[in-house]
Amino acid sequence: MVEFLSPKSKTIFESSAFIHKNSRHTSCVSDHYFNHAVEVFLPCCDSLPDAVQVSSPQRQEYYAVKRLPLAELTNAEFVSRFVKAGRLYVLSIGQHIDTHNVAAILPTGRLILSVNKDTYQELGLEGKPSQFEKPRKVTKYSVEVNLVAESFCKGKKNYERVQWCFKDRLDLTFDFLLAWQPNDPSQSLDDLGSFWSSKYECLRVEQRQHSFQMRNQSIPVIDSSLLLHRQHKSNQDASRMNGSSQGCEETQVRSCDAAEVYEWLGAVACQCDCSGASDSFVNTYRCPEPSQQVSSSVCHRWTGLITSERILHMLDALRSKVECSRMPWAALTVHGFTDSPVSWGSREHGFSKYGNNLYTFVIFPKEQRYWLIMGIGDHDVCP
Repeated sequence: MVEFLSPKSKTIFESSAFIHKNSRHTSCVSDHYFNHAVEVFLPCCDSLPDAVQVSSPQRQEYYAVKRLPLAELTNAEFVSRFVKAGRLYVLSIGQHIDTHNVAAILPTGRLILSVNKDTYQELGLEGKPSQFEKPRKVTKYSVEVNLVAESFCKGKKNYERVQWCFKDRLDLTFDFLLAWQPNDPSQSLDDLGSFWSSKYECLRVEQRQHSFQMRNQSIPVIDSSLLLHRQHKSNQDASRMNGSSQGCEETQVRSCDAAEVYEWLGAVACQCDCSGASDSFVNTYRCPEPSQQVSSSVCHRWTGLITSERILHMLDALRSKVECSRMPWAALTVHGFTDSPVSWGSREHGFSKYGNNLYTFVIFPKEQRYWLIMGIGDHDVCP
């Protein structure tokens, strides 16, 4: 019998308060640029509250452009009109980060290329070996171009060199997803679409949605001051506290810990039966103890290209809703693109066995506290 080892991963657990001076909630959201799915779980709710709907990704559309040459994204007019005039999110799709060429433009104005060895040697731009490669067997390289640098303008050596490499040496073409947050309120996403529509196949895309309700189901009972039980602490890859008081010395378990809640939220997202029925052939998993039964809960997911600004709006709306309602807590989970060249900030992202880069906020009404749980792949650097 052959035993298969489960993929390695890193899970970071943090506890803090939104009003704490060292809270990392804003940087965690704003530095995670390429978000593929956002999911909220609201116990004691029959439907998605209006305040959450207003701030949801449902109102944010984006564009898909097919077979767009990379040189078009670095020409002076495009950089001036869109890269320097707002927060632009550009990500290639249909390519695998571990074997293919992948490109992205971060809202900071930096172009990131992850290319294979042959492409790198033909391209002619300076880069560095992927941090995930073995020193004597490098097959992937990372190339970065600062599109908002003073030296990157028409007529200057840096600009002309990049354009020559992308046009004459190697004509790289990708299918792209693009989202844009303009600095000028009079501008809109339509301006971005009209820029490409005459030359390339350009489609405006809406976020996909999926929602389901749970009736008369158990949910975990959580004490916001207790992040991890003593018996679980030694088994976690990382556990960090930020402005928190942790009740690990209590002899009696009076709360589910973050690892149990995280696992349960994953089961709910997959719509698994968490009743723990002993006669179930497929699944006997049950809600962790202690638990409480609630009459109704709602889980809603949006899928597409979702900007970090939109997620910050949602997080603020959930905080307000939890404070002024009878919800014991609420959860917001964000999944990054598995084949994005970066995870948080400009940190290189690798696929390895599954390409995870995601985070979950569990939000509590007491003292504006929260838990932050980040799941990243074995190769990736912790944010």
